Amino acid sequence: MHRLIKYSLTLSLFLIGTLVYAQKIVHPEVQNTIKFTENKNQWESNILYRAFLDGGSMFLEKDGFTYNFYNQDALHHNHVLKAGKEPLPINSHAFKVWFKNAVPTVKAYSKQATPDYCNFFIGKDKSKWAGNVKNYKEVVYDDLYEGIDLQLIGMQNSLKYNFYVAPMANAQNIQLEYEGVELIYLEKGALKIKQALMKLRAKSLRISVD
Repeated sequence: MHRLIKYSLTLSLFLIGTLVYAQKIVHPEVQNTIKFTENKNQWESNILYRAFLDGGSMFLEKDGFTYNFYNQDALHHNHVLKAGKEPLPINSHAFKVWFKNAVPTVKAYSKQATPDYCNFFIGKDKSKWAGNVKNYKEVVYDDLYEGIDLQLIGMQNSLKYNFYVAPMANAQNIQLEYEGVELIYLEKGALKIKQALMKLRAKSLRISVD
């Protein structure tokens, strides 16, 4: 990780993101309901970690994130289904966020293991079984862009990410490209992302210098 100056920008609703300039990385007190589960071959090899979100999942990959959300209203309807009523189809929608022009040799690593773990013994293919799969409170992409690290942490029921920019590094190199969303637009200074099942809102925070 780099010694930094701090610069912030936030993505909220189901996601919260932050862009930060700082002299050193500050690890906030994490109140976690969102955890990052490592991949021990229970998923496809491009997946590094998975995080459960409210109404969906996020898959961390080397070249970006994949989000998959489902229709929570339909799921709730089916859970409380009364006799004679028809179940609703539970639709889902995925979209991808690419790290555009990122360093191809970026390395991701996890920090702050939680005391719990997961077991995946699903299906007949034992090569996809995995036990004692660890969960973490934090994932870091080291040198995602030249002189820039990306930190992801779970904050209560939201996901927060911080870009840490080293002195003399160019924050304008950070480019996130969205694929599979219906609309992206600015409204009163907030970035809004519309996809098939819901809207996400990205809220900018003040820039601070430590």
